Amino acid sequence: MSISLRLGVILTLATGLSILLTGCLGSEQDVRRIVIEEIATAVASIPTASPQPTATAMVLPPTPTSITFPTPLPTATPVTFPPTATPQPTPTPQPTATPRALPPTPTPRPTPTTVPSGTTSGSTGNGAISVEPGNPALTIEPTLPVAGRDINFTMTGLPPWQQVSVGFINPLGEPAEWIDKNEFLYTWTDGQPVVDRTLFADGSGEVSWLRIGTNDVDGVWSVRLEAGDQSSLSNYALTQIQLPEQPTETIGIQMRHYRGSLSDTYYSALVPSSVAVDLQAHLGWVIKQLSEVQGIQSLQIPDIYLAGNENLFSELAAATGTFVGFEDGFYRRSGNRPGIYIRTDTFRADLQALLTHEYVHLVLDEIASGRSLPSWLNEGLAKYIEIELGLIGERPNATKFRLYRAADLVKQAALDGDIINLPDLESQESWNSQTSQNRISLQYAEAYMAISYLTETYGDKAALGMIKSMGRGLNLPLAIEQEIQFDYIKFQNGFYRWLESWQDQEREEVRVYLDTLDEILGADRDISRRRTEELGSNTSFFQPVPAKEELLADAQALLDRLGGTRAPSNADGLIYLNRNVQWLALELEFVQTGQNSKINQANQMIPEINGREGRIVQDISDLKVVYNLE
Repeated sequence: MSISLRLGVILTLATGLSILLTGCLGSEQDVRRIVIEEIATAVASIPTASPQPTATAMVLPPTPTSITFPTPLPTATPVTFPPTATPQPTPTPQPTATPRALPPTPTPRPTPTTVPSGTTSGSTGNGAISVEPGNPALTIEPTLPVAGRDINFTMTGLPPWQQVSVGFINPLGEPAEWIDKNEFLYTWTDGQPVVDRTLFADGSGEVSWLRIGTNDVDGVWSVRLEAGDQSSLSNYALTQIQLPEQPTETIGIQMRHYRGSLSDTYYSALVPSSVAVDLQAHLGWVIKQLSEVQGIQSLQIPDIYLAGNENLFSELAAATGTFVGFEDGFYRRSGNRPGIYIRTDTFRADLQALLTHEYVHLVLDEIASGRSLPSWLNEGLAKYIEIELGLIGERPNATKFRLYRAADLVKQAALDGDIINLPDLESQESWNSQTSQNRISLQYAEAYMAISYLTETYGDKAALGMIKSMGRGLNLPLAIEQEIQFDYIKFQNGFYRWLESWQDQEREEVRVYLDTLDEILGADRDISRRRTEELGSNTSFFQPVPAKEELLADAQALLDRLGGTRAPSNADGLIYLNRNVQWLALELEFVQTGQNSKINQANQMIPEINGREGRIVQDISDLKVVYNLE
């Protein structure tokens, strides 16, 4: 059925409002105005995310002697699908980042001068780590966490710069994968998932971390902590958001029905109720952004269908007569159960990107008056808007990775002569029929970069202008020529030349900074090695003075070099190198004067120096993943 409005047709909005369009309503323009006003009212009524309670500091509770685990939800049996539907796009697969193992931390050896010993750690009976003089306590925010949402953890009362190992155990008693704050999964070089992460407290003895909880099910979870020679296993419970009026419906699979203020959301087993609420709120945000920035908006607010894994998603799609191949999402404009369909076993940024992508398809389909659009234009603009909104969303770094990976993939293909001609990316049938993951990734990346080139060169309304022209009946070559005054071939050749020299200024600054910092840290480790050799030599007390003067001069030179480097932020690196200089200066003063107070001060700086270096090495690794610089 066409989306265009006709008199005498009943249009049912996702808000539950039915409007009978009859001759008394006047022109089609009047009808559109009424519908748009109703949509605006619905969007304005979207509830904000449920406010979370203020965190309350608490001493870690004792681990219970027995825990009753929930029965795992079943996985649906795959079915054979009829070859009927036009598949819609898949999000970029979730990246897996191989972490850089921390290089041997230069554990500074104190000079053979008596240094006061530290306080021995102990363990309390309540499962908390106890380290004098403080008594560590854990703060969880929100204090009543829910399945499907993130949790902030903060530990206080540790010795300054204490190294802490953190891991999670799920309700089935299994170690849970560590998910970086940028939504990267970590694996070791042998392919095993990382389940523990080493963190470092700051100078006040506080350390914080985030649990990315999009796929965390309800039940009793545990956080495992190790600090020094002490360990603790403490529990917290995840519960579901209790939503009113959730009747169940069978659409191939059993679905719960959430009637939100914006539209209806149907969600299967393995989908936390919070995800259903949060994605509906995200759709409202997307509608508002597109309306304000691009001046476009669908005349319908689509229902949302969420399936918890691949099998459930396939069964759900099959029940609507849709065959899915590589897709993790699609939209149905009309027919049986129109709406946006998403597989949810990924992380929040990917889910939001997929919802955005499919909503843009819906809007573009209306703008084109239901006419078939070339895939590279349709998919490329949906991908472009998905990424642009992701960059101003709650996890921009997760979006940056997709951006840079797509750009690098297409640029390399252009340099290697493996680029796909744009006319070969026009057919939706050909696009959907691909089975090679390399081809699938390349065609999405190339379509995105084609829109990036079009927008950068001809303005942010150029792509949309082409689609409007095609909606009026023009073919693609004529739409391109009308919008940019160049023919299709010249546009394509300009795109290829642009690709070959494409660079991003922000990433180039980060690249230079990280390369410089890598070199500086290598030189810093060499200073540590030389210092260790000097301490182990059989020289007299005053002979080390020239050697320590040289070490101090070299450390100062590294600090000066980083200070002259243009970078997004040098703060942590500069502080670390400055502490190194202060430390080596105190050691030099000690051998010059023989004052024990100097070497005591120097040795007291050792935990901070090691902690700051560990943090910097981890930050370098994460930045290289975000900017695709590995």
